Amino acid sequence: MKYDLHEIKGRVTCADVLRQHGIEWNGRDISCPLPGHDDDRPSFGLCHDAAAFCCHGCDRKGDVIELQALLNGGEKGKAIQALAKLAGIEPERTRKQRKRGRIVETYDYTDAAGKLLFQVCRMDPKDFRQRRPDPEKPGRWLWNMNGTRRVLYRLPAIVEALAAGRVVFIAEGEKDCDALAGLDLAATCNPGGAGKWRSEYAEALSGAKVIVIADKDIPGRKHAAAVLQALIGKAE
Repeated sequence: MKYDLHEIKGRVTCADVLRQHGIEWNGRDISCPLPGHDDDRPSFGLCHDAAAFCCHGCDRKGDVIELQALLNGGEKGKAIQALAKLAGIEPERTRKQRKRGRIVETYDYTDAAGKLLFQVCRMDPKDFRQRRPDPEKPGRWLWNMNGTRRVLYRLPAIVEALAAGRVVFIAEGEKDCDALAGLDLAATCNPGGAGKWRSEYAEALSGAKVIVIADKDIPGRKHAAAVLQALIGKAE
């Protein structure tokens, strides 16, 4: 199985790994938890926003994958699988496997005037893919986002809600937004799900009153925190 290692490292920190092993990092140095090192003086710490670790006593250092491997017996493959599970990341499918999927739901992303820009497709087996209308072949699709403007989901409804002074709910996915819309609430999300928020999305919510709803997992909480941070000074 293949995983997106960059995405794993972006979602899980060394502090998360330590916590999973019952170790709390105090933000400074702690006794080294690595095997083979009896550390009577705190010499182990994290750096680069907890993306990496180093021990001044045994001179070992590395990223979150190497830390997980060391704490779990040294097998890097199993470490990657464990971190992917912790981050909620599925293994990458091969091109041949992806072709076997079928579309079970589509979510239209339009500009403020309602012009279709692209779709997010929910697939079976569970996967999400993005496609855009082929400008040269009406009714056909291109399965890439080359040159496509990214916008928030249900953008026309969000613009209308802002004009009316209504609260906008920000969820993690389109299905949740549609459920909220069914309750007559203004709701939006960014394409791509957790970890895919872009700075330009905050501009569309300038002056809005927002409520951010986090999915109940580590990636969901990190995503919600990133959205909140991006909206500081722009929305209430």
